[in-house]
Amino acid sequence: MKAHYDNDGNYVSFCDRPLLDTVPTPYIELTDAQYTEALTGRFCVVNGIHASTHLTVGQRLDELNREYFGKSFEIKRLYASAGLGIHTEGKTEAEIDAEVDAVRDNLKNIYDILYSEVLAKQEVILNG
Repeated sequence: MKAHYDNDGNYVSFCDRPLLDTVPTPYIELTDAQYTEALTGRFCVVNGIHASTHLTVGQRLDELNREYFGKSFEIKRLYASAGLGIHTEGKTEAEIDAEVDAVRDNLKNIYDILYSEVLAKQEVILNG
């Protein structure tokens, strides 16, 4: 398994099959066990070596919350402007309202999924 990481040592992507030269650099080779560890978010690359992060539970929760609030803000912004991107020519007001409602329903579903993922990640952080 090849794992691409950023300049801070955080894992960015994984590749489990040879794809010629398509794996971005820098990357390291991981065992299956290291790959599983990397998915927990508690491991990173330090000096080119797979290593445990030294973040506290509070720091990991803070990072998760920052990521969540950024994404939720964007979803709420899209929700508020849902009607702006709809083609209205030749449509009745009821048809336009139905399209706006459909877009908003989809955004609400995305928001609910995001929130569920955050709760699951919080559970992993808090309970290991």
